[in-house]
Amino acid sequence: MDLSTLTPAPLWQHFEKICALPHPSGHEEAVAEYLLDFAREHQLEAHREACGNVIILKDASEGYGKSPRVILQAHMDMVPVAAPGVRHDFLRDPIHPVLHEDGTVTAQGTTLGADDGIGIATMLALLEDESLQHGPLTCIFTVEEETTMKGAMGLDPRWLQGDYLINLDSEDTGLIFVGCAGSCDIHMTYRPAFEELPLGARALKLHLTGLKGGHSGTDIHRGHANAIVELSALLKSLTARYELSLISFTGGQAVNSIPASATATVVVDTLKANAFKQDLLLAFEKVRAAHQEQDPGMRLEITEAKVPLKGMSSASLEELTALVDSFSLGALAYSAVDASIVQDSCNLGLISTVKDEVHLTLMPRSLDKDSLPRLVALQTDNAVCRAIGDKLSFTCTPPHGAWLSPSDNALIRTLKQHWQEITGTPLTVTVLHAGLECGFFVEKGPASLQLISIGATIAYPHSPDERLDSRGAAQILALMQRTLAHLK
Repeated sequence: MDLSTLTPAPLWQHFEKICALPHPSGHEEAVAEYLLDFAREHQLEAHREACGNVIILKDASEGYGKSPRVILQAHMDMVPVAAPGVRHDFLRDPIHPVLHEDGTVTAQGTTLGADDGIGIATMLALLEDESLQHGPLTCIFTVEEETTMKGAMGLDPRWLQGDYLINLDSEDTGLIFVGCAGSCDIHMTYRPAFEELPLGARALKLHLTGLKGGHSGTDIHRGHANAIVELSALLKSLTARYELSLISFTGGQAVNSIPASATATVVVDTLKANAFKQDLLLAFEKVRAAHQEQDPGMRLEITEAKVPLKGMSSASLEELTALVDSFSLGALAYSAVDASIVQDSCNLGLISTVKDEVHLTLMPRSLDKDSLPRLVALQTDNAVCRAIGDKLSFTCTPPHGAWLSPSDNALIRTLKQHWQEITGTPLTVTVLHAGLECGFFVEKGPASLQLISIGATIAYPHSPDERLDSRGAAQILALMQRTLAHLK
């Protein structure tokens, strides 16, 4: 089934066009040009900022000149993740959306980019609706939300002069968010010792795949296995019986995604190689059984590889696996306000071997911005890190700020009223354990600016299983139309 059967047609036409344009983080140029062409076609004032953001302005409709100025916001970039075995060039190949009988939309073997392509499509559908009644509108389309927050950080504060800001980047139909978690990236470098490898040794490539992965904020509490952690643990369990040398270790595709696959190449004595493979598979069966419910597709492939001249010493492999084991990962604490919401978490999103170094990247998150230094210390100043000493170093990116706005105002009351009319269900106000650009906007904008975030359900964002609720997306557009018309 294709998206042409869905209504309202403008929403899905724009979404399909965005899917056809390459737009991973740092490569939003095609989408930016699409937005600027749209503005020219509809005779709307538009601006392109030096950082890459696009701003489109629309005057109030007749009789709404004194209505509050509403700022609508979404980001242009997507997380580019392909399923194992799927070849996809995210800088050239279009995303192929597929409509399922249950009304959900996925992509063929990749992330869909509904995060936040559906937010962009919603804004464009509102801007081109000549029958829409509304006050003055500012539409902000930012770049690199999924990686550096470049757009949010580089946004000129003049575009935040308004009464309300509606971020269209959250992913739960029926929820309205008035706060989000802050975060930072920890870039860690481990410098192992290397040694010459004996003649006649065997190299084996271990490929752990089939995990669900998911968003490192909104899915962190679901118990999905982390492929880097599980593969490291498998190696750690066998280092006492086998003198292994590590050649390479790679895993993860984005720091804000729970890794769904990881690969390690090890060298083992030829005479012990078959026993090692047998023990490894036995250990893996225990891991698979432990995660059968959350990650039923988990599998381990073992293939032969070429033996290089040197590899990481067995002592260094033991240090590396101990380091990974020392991290405090997953959901670490829950909110005292709402026990169902994660307060603190950390994700190990990336590992790679580059020349003679191992690079690891972690992302701690917290609803309390003052907790981030403590979460960083959990990962970087534990007993294992101290024991490794100067072979380990790290840097942290500037923190993405946490944000909290009032949970009751004229905008929220209007949204609640019309959501009840559209769906027959209440709209719940809560906070989100993930990063939103609102954390930057609240610091840049005037003190009077009140912010909320809303959006249709997107299951498994940042993974090839990403799934958009099309009915919820249409309801969000209808909610925006009614809310803008009644917000005076």
